[in-house]
Amino acid sequence: MDLDLAAVINPTERQREAFSATLKSQFFLYGGAMGGGKSYFLRWWCIRECIRLFAMYGVRGVRIGLFSMDYPTLLDRQISKMVFEIPEYIGKIQKTQTDGFNLTLTYELGGGTVALRNLDNPSKYNSAEFAGIAIEELTENPENIFHELRKRIRWPGIPASDMHFVAAANPGGIGHAWVKKLWIDRDFPREMLSMADGFAYVPAKAQDNPHLDPAYYAQLLSLPEEMRKAYAEGSWDIFAGQYFKEWRKDIHVVEPFEIPWHWKIERSSDWGEANPCAHLWTATNPEGYSYVCGEVYGAGLKVAEQASKILAFEQGKNIQKIGILDSACWDVTGRAESIAEQFRKCGVVNAPSAKGPGSRVAGWNMVRTALSAGAGTHPPKLRVFSTCTNLIRTLPAMVHDKLKPEDLDTAAEDHACDALRYKFQGPADGFKTPDEEMTEEDVAFMARARKEARNG
Repeated sequence: MDLDLAAVINPTERQREAFSATLKSQFFLYGGAMGGGKSYFLRWWCIRECIRLFAMYGVRGVRIGLFSMDYPTLLDRQISKMVFEIPEYIGKIQKTQTDGFNLTLTYELGGGTVALRNLDNPSKYNSAEFAGIAIEELTENPENIFHELRKRIRWPGIPASDMHFVAAANPGGIGHAWVKKLWIDRDFPREMLSMADGFAYVPAKAQDNPHLDPAYYAQLLSLPEEMRKAYAEGSWDIFAGQYFKEWRKDIHVVEPFEIPWHWKIERSSDWGEANPCAHLWTATNPEGYSYVCGEVYGAGLKVAEQASKILAFEQGKNIQKIGILDSACWDVTGRAESIAEQFRKCGVVNAPSAKGPGSRVAGWNMVRTALSAGAGTHPPKLRVFSTCTNLIRTLPAMVHDKLKPEDLDTAAEDHACDALRYKFQGPADGFKTPDEEMTEEDVAFMARARKEARNG
């Protein structure tokens, strides 16, 4: 069948650039603002990919997965549009009880399938195979969705180098931090460094779409600042739904300096093994200005490994002996001994974090107050050393919980933020440093610090 697919699609110039870029990159991101034609691009990329793979390799019946966050989103943004938009000489939408919605291309075009799927339970795709994957609103998903789905990209007769992962996204959402890290900042973990050249991003805004009424873009420009910057300008630094709107990198991030010996340095920690752990050190001067000056962060670390890194950081420094750890770490359910006890046996002693009704939100409010700066009158009470890269990366990416807007969404990568919150909340009520945990050196240090403070 002689088909001029480009004429059928009639892409915008920005979409044309994106179609071209997907051929050169294995992991492609499109969009970054509203009105750029992201949903349209995704469905037609899936169709083009089915046809292209058939033409290139003669493989019939390839399956491309087009994923949305949930079924209502899938129906609204894709299925309802495809029913009227896709000519029958290209393919037809079908629904079966066992396989859900699929767009099946005609035999002449290779008989490929665009499988229309949702991400309410990604584990149901564990045995699935796709010759390519497209995801709508990638930032609405945690990072594990990306890794779970990309390992499903395989198809007999097609080389792995010519199968692609394509996504569209706006700034914001629980996945903002990890999407920004990979596609915008190009900050890759060690195990993904060899894949870095395969990542590409083409931004698109409403003004790039000539099919839109100009009044639509004018409407975006009239939105409040954080919404305007995200949806009209495609800013990845400030966005709608951002929890810590006080954060400004140019104000809150400082270069490391030597901490004066008499400043109070505290450790606060959020434990994790499968999920990342986060251990922060915060130095506070006599005037009450604090600096997050150290960070241990990472997934897959056992308690002993975390303790080793903590002790290595603290060696030779005047750091308060008792840290603050998530109070849940004192729970022994399903364990021979608590996480807190395991840390203690490794030489890392902690007090339980304050916990009670409203304590989470109260803690977040303390963090936000510390981040606030006066309009030219005073600097913020909290700043962060540039070496604490994971806190700097994740804190500005936190978003409001949709059901409890006063809290932040715990599905986001909130581990470093939780550790910071524990510092401000302090230890549980009634906690007192046991006398046996205070060494002679600790006592002497505290006496010297108090004397120094009195003498100004």
